[in-house]
Amino acid sequence: MLIIEEAFSPEYESVPIRFEGRSFLDVADLRRGLFTEHPCAPFSKDYDQLWRPSVVAEFYPAIGWIALGAFDGETRVGGLIMAVDPASYDSDYMGPGGAFVIDIRVATPGQGVGRALVERALEVARRAGCRVLKVETQNNNVAACRFYAATGFTVEAVVEEAYDAFPDEAMVIWSRAV
Repeated sequence: MLIIEEAFSPEYESVPIRFEGRSFLDVADLRRGLFTEHPCAPFSKDYDQLWRPSVVAEFYPAIGWIALGAFDGETRVGGLIMAVDPASYDSDYMGPGGAFVIDIRVATPGQGVGRALVERALEVARRAGCRVLKVETQNNNVAACRFYAATGFTVEAVVEEAYDAFPDEAMVIWSRAV
């Protein structure tokens, strides 16, 4: 697998970022680092319907954005977009000396692409002089929460009612030392 730094492009979005869910993680337990699942009605969430990463630089042009593309031969199998200048990123959860992943996507989960992207993101953050890498997800994205825990991230914050459009979802901020 080849992972390269690349320009923002519509090709990045050719790997979709959506998931199906049937449960959510208990907020109080998440704050203690526990993963207690509660069943819920099946649902689907497609992040590409909410925003397009290819235009992210237009919204925050002063940030040091880096896009990573993962390829198996000529086939795109994943990608990651991160900010390496979080002081100019509008978030209460970023601080000086950190990098922030705003998008990570893989064509087929469980093939090691996500882990390889995170490892490269850690290298990029280190090279940029950052001390921590952070990422945001939600408590209803159980697979993502389990992935971040398995790749060495810890829960830094859980914020209920963080999203006006999704009042039942809690924001989960993960962090990992670079």
